[in-house]
Amino acid sequence: MLELLPGAIKRAEASGYLFNTRHMLYDIRETVRQRCGATLEQSYFDKLVTEIEAERGDLSPLLLRVLGDCVAIRQEQEAAEDAAEDEGADVSPQVH
Repeated sequence: MLELLPGAIKRAEASGYLFNTRHMLYDIRETVRQRCGATLEQSYFDKLVTEIEAERGDLSPLLLRVLGDCVAIRQEQEAAEDAAEDEGADVSPQVH
């Protein structure tokens, strides 16, 4: 599985949007099944990613790991919107 992660990360990052481990899992699951004869489960995959990141550092700056990442990002967006509002800029939400 380790040899499949760099490609999965590269493909997930190509959009430029944030992604989570589910994106990577879907990308490599079939290949893992063909090679190992077993289904790669989300909970096991998440555990492996956590262990890999503990050893090697973050796999990607775009990878969302936990709900806390989402909360922090939303707080940053709200702070930026508040600052823009104070300056009189248009703060219409950005939809991707």
